[in-house]
Amino acid sequence: MENALDELEKCVALILDNDILMYPRIIKNLKNENNETIFSLQWVEESMTYEICFTENENEIVGYSDSSMFLVDDRGEEVQITLLTEKKL
Repeated sequence: MENALDELEKCVALILDNDILMYPRIIKNLKNENNETIFSLQWVEESMTYEICFTENENEIVGYSDSSMFLVDDRGEEVQITLLTEKKL
């Protein structure tokens, strides 16, 4: 999961499930009510703040395909996150 967090921090934006373009704030080293380590992605869209959380236990192995990673959120749903990075021309 640490490698996934490193990759997320390098991104300028993300696309969530091929649908939502976001410029997230990454919050690490949190604990949920079960005392599991989690991290969250927060973003603002039309003056509303949204958040999606991921537990470390559910994401010990992260799936990758091309420029996307696949994580399991705290509801047990697999989430595709497409990484958008800055490329110098």
